[in-house]
Amino acid sequence: MLQPTVMVQMADVRWTTAAVEVAARRAKEIGAEIALVEMIACERLNWQGIEAHDYQFSSSERENIKSYKAIAARFGVPVSVHVCRYESLTEAIAQAADELDAESVFVTLPHTLIPFVHERQVLQLNHLLEEHYHHLFTVNARVNEPEIAAV
Repeated sequence: MLQPTVMVQMADVRWTTAAVEVAARRAKEIGAEIALVEMIACERLNWQGIEAHDYQFSSSERENIKSYKAIAARFGVPVSVHVCRYESLTEAIAQAADELDAESVFVTLPHTLIPFVHERQVLQLNHLLEEHYHHLFTVNARVNEPEIAAV
């Protein structure tokens, strides 16, 4: 049987650090590995004239990844790093979760000016992921202790 996967989207450093901490606990509970996923808009890759597999992390991104791996290592959880391109973030998250066969998915969606629109996007993503047997988790990194919520 394959080892389960916990997918974590790499977003801003504070959010990702909190998410990796919670995801590492989850991964340890279920005997999973963590898949860090960098989601890159097609426009950015097109502008650079490269494909997702050709993307080179900047030195600061590499340092952040090293930090995320250190967090997972404290829990004895292996980590892999992936790059995915997207036109639609929610569809790309679902596709990445399918490709990685992720049991749990830790992602953040950009906030909108109208709060209920963001909530609707999160619910839509949760529904999409549930159809493919993935569990969506959100992390509130604005508090001292990361808050985790299964959607």
